[in-house]
Amino acid sequence: GAVVAPGLVDIHVHVTGGGGESGPESKVPEARLSALFKGGLTTVVGVLGTDSVSRTPVELLTKVNALNRSPMTAFMWTGAYKTLPEVPTVTGTVEKDVAFILPIIGVKTAVSDHRSSQEGALQLRNLVAQAR
Repeated sequence: GAVVAPGLVDIHVHVTGGGGESGPESKVPEARLSALFKGGLTTVVGVLGTDSVSRTPVELLTKVNALNRSPMTAFMWTGAYKTLPEVPTVTGTVEKDVAFILPIIGVKTAVSDHRSSQEGALQLRNLVAQAR
């Protein structure tokens, strides 16, 4: 009666927790390894949510590195919902994050969400150019 299936990949996981835009009481706790495995996941890509003030890319990288020391495979997107006036990163630039930090595979931003920075076409083009 057992089922064998390949592990699932989720490219949008709030591994350091989600929520928080309505204050500290609205924060969701960080993802637990046991819950990820129970859901069939073997690979995750961590993201920051709407709260990039109390949660940072450095905190996200720390959690991703911890997951990689377990049987889980983890990567992350640098950046966050808001990218103006600057993109939150580990090294100070998206380009350096993507080039020099192995689990970072690209940049995340929100384009059409009302909580985003409402970037224009030029800002988005520049952000994409930094991540290539």
